[in-house]
Amino acid sequence: MEENVKTRKSKKGVIIFLVILLVIILGGVVSYFVLFTPEMIAKRNINSTFKGLELSVKEYYKDSLKYDLSKESLGISGNLTFDSNYKKSGIDLTKLKNYKFNYDLVIDKPNTKASFNMNVKRLNKDYLNINSVTNEKNILIDYGDLFNRTIRMDSDISFKDLELGSSASEEDVLTLLDRTKYFLLDHISKDKITKKFGNFEIGDKKGLYTRVNHNINVDQYSNDYYNFVKDDEKSLKALTNMTGLSKDKLLESLKEELYKEKVDEKNSFDLNIYYKINPLKAKYYEVCDDEDNFIFEVDKNKINITGFSKKEKQLEGYFDKSTSKLYLDYNDKKAKTSMKIDMIIKEESVTGIAKFVDGDDEVLFNIDSHNTFRKNNDCKNSSNITINVKNKDLDFKLNVISEMEIKTKVKTKDIKEKNTVDYDKMSQEEQDELSTNAGIKLLGFINEIYPDFLNSFNV
Repeated sequence: MEENVKTRKSKKGVIIFLVILLVIILGGVVSYFVLFTPEMIAKRNINSTFKGLELSVKEYYKDSLKYDLSKESLGISGNLTFDSNYKKSGIDLTKLKNYKFNYDLVIDKPNTKASFNMNVKRLNKDYLNINSVTNEKNILIDYGDLFNRTIRMDSDISFKDLELGSSASEEDVLTLLDRTKYFLLDHISKDKITKKFGNFEIGDKKGLYTRVNHNINVDQYSNDYYNFVKDDEKSLKALTNMTGLSKDKLLESLKEELYKEKVDEKNSFDLNIYYKINPLKAKYYEVCDDEDNFIFEVDKNKINITGFSKKEKQLEGYFDKSTSKLYLDYNDKKAKTSMKIDMIIKEESVTGIAKFVDGDDEVLFNIDSHNTFRKNNDCKNSSNITINVKNKDLDFKLNVISEMEIKTKVKTKDIKEKNTVDYDKMSQEEQDELSTNAGIKLLGFINEIYPDFLNSFNV
């Protein structure tokens, strides 16, 4: 009897195990056919992509500069300095360091005013000053020592009628993302999406995958998106807020940019998504047409990028989300062109290099740019960019240093008028005086930088 009880318990355990195994298998089969339908996969990828975009937008708006030109003024000021080691063939760019360019722009639409000031210093002394103030249709310009009178002119358009934008609000961006996601999810029913299981060659790798193919006609998608936005009030409201354009002008601009009178059937590409076993986690994304294909391999916080043209590998790189590093290495041996980008791209800074080669021509950018966001909604940017140029005849560098500050609620600067004259009433002598003095300043600059140019004209 004890043996019989043990046998029944053993059989019962086996049966329970088989039932559990059957449930797992049936669950896997059901999951494969229910969760792994082409339409469901496309929808999951769209939802996942837009969820990531929404999180990125919310993170961006934590510290970014926000402004609305219809409600407050905005001031942009800064300076530029240049330096170079090039001194050859009658050109002396080393003298650029003698000059410093300063600018100050204020836009105050609520008070229908704007001001612009430009100052160029040479060896720390004023070299050129130009200041202007706009008040509705009236414009005043002071040319400093170029002309001893203030010039007044009228604009055909009143400043208050200008359509000026604003920094896109977080709400508008999120609304536009949400409506675009809705458009894409709804459009799937019209798209050609197929699924296939088998051995596939992805770039230069082979493996057993389930491939979901999504064929996308660019012209048709563009037309459908235009028609969607045209009839979608939420999208239109977000776009008008972001661009500052009226509804009619926005639709006119969108139609010009998006709508195609005739859809080109050849203007299309394939989006292939490759899965191993887990139908919720893709291994590769591939964008391809008849000649080119780009492959994105998802690996935790890193996205590896590979590009092929006619089955020849030309692009390798990656983006590491944990370090914000972008690395791309492109090389087209037949065309003798290449590109290398190695940068750390963050909201508060961009640092790194970008190198471009075309035959014997080589240009290298070394970028070091930093943003500082302050609590009173101001932003300051400091950038140092060095450009190195090499070819058979040239080998020099140019260094550009920029300091820029953006503030809201800034007052426009006024001009102290001096013997104001209407532009239309200026005498020929006064016009000649202004153009002659401006020419003298320009020739002085050219003579210091490129004296041989003037010598060729016997100036």
